[in-house]
Amino acid sequence: MIRPVLLLPAALLLTACGAPDVAPRNEAPAQYPAGNLDDDTYQPGPGWELAWSDEFESEALDPAKWR
Repeated sequence: MIRPVLLLPAALLLTACGAPDVAPRNEAPAQYPAGNLDDDTYQPGPGWELAWSDEFESEALDPAKWR
């Protein structure tokens, strides 16, 4: 049996933590496409080599690269 004296601290803790700030599953993201689509200027450190990439230049996925 749950002691009533424990319910108040638990309720206060849950209220203080709040629910996570996420959009419901049926809502689209606030901004699409992303606002940071500028040219990528990242340069890897010495000894790093690109193993695979896809530039997503069309609306559909390339079935040769994605299953």
